[in-house]
Amino acid sequence: MRNKVKLFFISILLLFNLTGCSNNSKKESSPVEINAESKSKTQNENIYKQEFRFMNNNISFPFKLNDILNIQADENTAFETESSCIYSSIWFNELRLGRVMISDCHLDDKDINDKDIVYLRIEPDFVTDDFDFDYQGLTIGSSKDEILNKMGEPDEDTGKNMKYYFDNDIQVEFSLSLKDILYSFTITNYEFSD
Repeated sequence: MRNKVKLFFISILLLFNLTGCSNNSKKESSPVEINAESKSKTQNENIYKQEFRFMNNNISFPFKLNDILNIQADENTAFETESSCIYSSIWFNELRLGRVMISDCHLDDKDINDKDIVYLRIEPDFVTDDFDFDYQGLTIGSSKDEILNKMGEPDEDTGKNMKYYFDNDIQVEFSLSLKDILYSFTITNYEFSD
């Protein structure tokens, strides 16, 4: 089973490696619906900002890997992108918590823990008593209605992914299961390019 999981992550990592990444804030047009009224409201109110709680640490985005105690990047699945970023899974003990993108570093760097995280996707394999995450009162397992009540209408909505953009180039994304339950949360100021 662990080999299948590793193979899956290597496939995902290769996909990101092929697409590359850039750290510009230019938003490309997309076939998804963009709610202009909500985008303006989200940017102007600035009440949601970039603060959240993750694994019993209060975090403000962007942050460094060593800002989250007891979290490790997986050296076995890490790879370097064409734009000098490291993309890796993150772990807490035996629990895979998600993925990070670390900016301005290389695989042979001695200490990546003090480099900026520019992309964090929280998507645990399963939730245990040790797992801790809260963004504006929303957690893994929150419903779509709870997200909409807390955040308002998203700037982009594909039905199962809701994105909110903020005027400090930060975006958050809520990914929903088939039953409209939050299973993955992403916060980033990183723009992937084709």
